[in-house]
Amino acid sequence: MSRFTPTTAPSNRSGLIRRTYETTLGTRERQAQRYLGPYLASLDDQAAREHGHRSAGVKRAVDAAL
Repeated sequence: MSRFTPTTAPSNRSGLIRRTYETTLGTRERQAQRYLGPYLASLDDQAAREHGHRSAGVKRAVDAAL
């Protein structure tokens, strides 16, 4: 349970707000993966290491984005 979610729901409306928030969050995560995947794929191994990524990690991120 999130720290932003109230412990007691005074009405069904809080459930709607929570579902809307979670849906929006999921949409933004997928959007970020679509934008970052091609960028990470364009990095060579040295540049990826300089940014703190391993080659295998970059390949997994690209595969997840596609």
